[in-house]
Amino acid sequence: MNEIIVEVTILTEPERINAKPHELPNFVEIGRHGLLIKKGFFSGLLLPQVAVEFGFDAEEFLSQTCMKAGLSPDCWLTGAEVYRFEGQIFKEVEPRGEIVEVDIKKC
Repeated sequence: MNEIIVEVTILTEPERINAKPHELPNFVEIGRHGLLIKKGFFSGLLLPQVAVEFGFDAEEFLSQTCMKAGLSPDCWLTGAEVYRFEGQIFKEVEPRGEIVEVDIKKC
């Protein structure tokens, strides 16, 4: 633990995005929303900071979440359930150090 910086993300309850598949990217705000995708027995979740850290746009974020679920990257266009949520991030400044809130929009 003396060499690890701990980060915790507190999530809001996921809300299903009820939109036509091709309109889903319009309901995903990068830097604000995380995604949860479900189809059959498969599900995958990516935290809001993932899209910012990797430079994803909304379509790529949806595709990457599908792949995290073990599904094809276009599953969001073919009937998967798509949910969005928000997250509040807390992180140590240094191992066992002060804890601060992280603003992912500034990352």
